[in-house]
Amino acid sequence: MLSAAAAIYVGRLIDAYGNIKILFLSQVLLMISALIFFFLAGKSPYMIMIAYMFTSFGFSSLSSSSTNEVSRILPKEQIGAGIGLKQQMQFIGSATGSVLAGILLEVSSQPYTAENFILPFSSLIVLMAASTLVLWLYSYKIRRMEFVQKTDI
Repeated sequence: MLSAAAAIYVGRLIDAYGNIKILFLSQVLLMISALIFFFLAGKSPYMIMIAYMFTSFGFSSLSSSSTNEVSRILPKEQIGAGIGLKQQMQFIGSATGSVLAGILLEVSSQPYTAENFILPFSSLIVLMAASTLVLWLYSYKIRRMEFVQKTDI
């Protein structure tokens, strides 16, 4: 329900602040979610609910703004294929992430407790930090290109 309600505001945020800022916002929200899961999920089921709320809003922001960015940078005749490729990578990544998280859980003992999820969530935090770095490099490249275009005029 939160994701459906957030969709209304995400579109407005993208229009107001641009794709890159919303991509950074989504990274921050997803990182907060992962950190709540990592540190507090074993303390209370309410922490899981709160973390999932951050996940839901962060993922809807990420999906919408990244699709919008793909349609912005590709030529008109390649937008459909580009968005399709982005969606395919998202689905493959989701499936791969689930399998890798399951493998990391199998490394620990059974039955599973909240402590067994530390390894998968710590791995997720490291991957998200790398993803944020790649996003920062991409935004730097865009800013540099825009600066060069302005100075050439």
